[in-house]
Amino acid sequence: MSRSRAFDRDADYTMRAWIDPAGRAAFETPPGSGLSHVTCHADPNVESEILIAPGGREIGRMFDTIRILRPGHVMVAQGRGVFNGATTMTAQNSIAITPKGTGCVLTGTSQMAVLGQHPSEGEVAAGWEAMLDAFASYLNKLPSTGKMI
Repeated sequence: MSRSRAFDRDADYTMRAWIDPAGRAAFETPPGSGLSHVTCHADPNVESEILIAPGGREIGRMFDTIRILRPGHVMVAQGRGVFNGATTMTAQNSIAITPKGTGCVLTGTSQMAVLGQHPSEGEVAAGWEAMLDAFASYLNKLPSTGKMI
């Protein structure tokens, strides 16, 4: 399942914004989502952890590690979900950023293996759309070039 979105920033800047820990908190674990980062790393090969606790009750944790395959253009986050003390899912989310004019197109793709009820394509698509909306909001708050906020 893939979703794409065009941005008016160059590919390298967009990639840096995507992996920036402050940005990830803004679009991966927004207030009210029941999700929060326990740890969040922009460094490749260092595991990050997200607590899943809707209504303040922990139901699981996601762990992911970023791999940069092509700087500024392609990255993969490989993750696993631990629910009730057992790993019940693994996921690979790839982000491909393609230059387009003065901006770029970001395409996110998910592949999952889930023990138990697998999310529908519609649920995965809705998740990508929500994340891309939140990322667009974060990106629009950044200066057009230079350092992330």
